[in-house]
Amino acid sequence: MALKSSNKKGKTLYKILSIILLIGILVFLFWFIYADIWKIKKVDVLNAKHTDVEVLKADIDAFLHKKKFFIIPNDHIIFLSKKELKNHILNTYPSVESIEASKNFDKEVIINIKDRRAMGVWCDEKCFFFDDEGVLFKKSFEFTGAVFATWGVNASSSLKFYDKATCLDICVDKDFVNFLSKNKIKKVTIDGEDIVMDTEQGFYIKAMNNASTTMKNMGYFLNKYEESLNALEYVDIRFADKIFYK
Repeated sequence: MALKSSNKKGKTLYKILSIILLIGILVFLFWFIYADIWKIKKVDVLNAKHTDVEVLKADIDAFLHKKKFFIIPNDHIIFLSKKELKNHILNTYPSVESIEASKNFDKEVIINIKDRRAMGVWCDEKCFFFDDEGVLFKKSFEFTGAVFATWGVNASSSLKFYDKATCLDICVDKDFVNFLSKNKIKKVTIDGEDIVMDTEQGFYIKAMNNASTTMKNMGYFLNKYEESLNALEYVDIRFADKIFYK
């Protein structure tokens, strides 16, 4: 009888210890997941030029307050997925070209932004900056040519972020962009095989929809033309051997 009583006490003690251990594990897991000691305390955004930092920080804060699988908070310094955060920013902010994200033992997250670099402005109903890949990434107003040349086509279409500007081949040519600035071109309109360039002096230039040919033919014209550019109405430089001006 004494042996049976001893076994029964042993089983009861084992159950009690198992329950205590289970409760201890659950308490530890709750502490490990939800305690303030693991929460991200600060987010720094560096080097953003075209991206509104305050808006981006507010969006990151909203992302950090979400939970994975309805249990694990995104603002946990260990469980925070840098990949998910980076993808969230890249999919939300077209102006961001690439991101480097890091976190440290001070529970800080550092977001290093590389923004897209504007090459020009593309307009029809609305205007957008585009980068050197022809990607539209940020709403803009129509520039007068002092900073960027404004591009457009005769046929109107609805523009959206991440769309490719239809001037892709010619408007992202860095030599041609410098040519536009040097010659004070404020607007370029694509019309099939031709382009029309409006100058700050008030005249327009009709040229081929080809960067190298247009720059070469403009050079021919400027070498021969000796009068004031302000007196011109238009110049046709589509063909080097038949340059017209008025």
